[in-house]
Amino acid sequence: MSTCALIGSDENTLIARMLRVLVSTYGFDMKIAPHPGDDMGSVGGAVSARAWDSAVVAPGWARHAFSLCDRHAASALVSQRSDFLINLKGTVFGSDLASAGFAWRMGRDGVDFAGSCVAVLGSEPISLSGVHAAALSGARRIILADESKDRARVALDDYLDRLRQVAMGGIDLGSHDPFPKSEREAYEDTDFLFASSVTSKAALGRADFVLHPYGAPMPHDMFAPACKVLELGAPNAKMASGSVVRATASQACCATLAHVSLVSVDGLPSWNDLYGCLEEAFAQVW
Repeated sequence: MSTCALIGSDENTLIARMLRVLVSTYGFDMKIAPHPGDDMGSVGGAVSARAWDSAVVAPGWARHAFSLCDRHAASALVSQRSDFLINLKGTVFGSDLASAGFAWRMGRDGVDFAGSCVAVLGSEPISLSGVHAAALSGARRIILADESKDRARVALDDYLDRLRQVAMGGIDLGSHDPFPKSEREAYEDTDFLFASSVTSKAALGRADFVLHPYGAPMPHDMFAPACKVLELGAPNAKMASGSVVRATASQACCATLAHVSLVSVDGLPSWNDLYGCLEEAFAQVW
């Protein structure tokens, strides 16, 4: 039986409950192994032990997990966070599922970023996951806005340096699910700006969407009334309602598909099938 570890999460967290629903419903030969410790030593030990085939990392530890991986997917390289790990013969590959999960969920909800202006709040790695998701989803302009304009500038400059390395570092393999654009297309076609979430009202007032990471201050008076607010990321919650449940479901779906693909499960369900299963199971809080 293959093992999917939950690093920094115990068995009562929402992500653990959702993964168990998917494993049970589809009969995957997959063990969910919680690593409840949420301190630096236990998280680092869980990653270093490599006693799993894949691992879902609690959001608060994704940045630390990035530094412990041997190699990184493009998504992790640009955001500097790894919330999903794959163990291939002792080599740990880190990926950032937040950007893909967010894009899948937005597509299912009928949200189209193509040609739009998207403001992303904050300058932490989860905010950069949002920048990356919007860029690969076809946004025309992306504004990274932090309370400190200088902090936003530094974070965006660093992100663009990493995106350029990924985009121009080899053959452009084209777009990849769930995104309509490749990293190279996103780098070349998108207008990236930085701003202050406190004073840059003229710039932020032009945004069609604002991506709001959980826990970040939300300056409602900086955006146009028609601007649509979309919550980004999922906390390591034991239970929650509404958008937190849907965001966690996105991560659970991505993690499950990545894990069962790793161990060559035949007849994989679609992402939408998995998401629909969780929608039914958690209907009361959906």
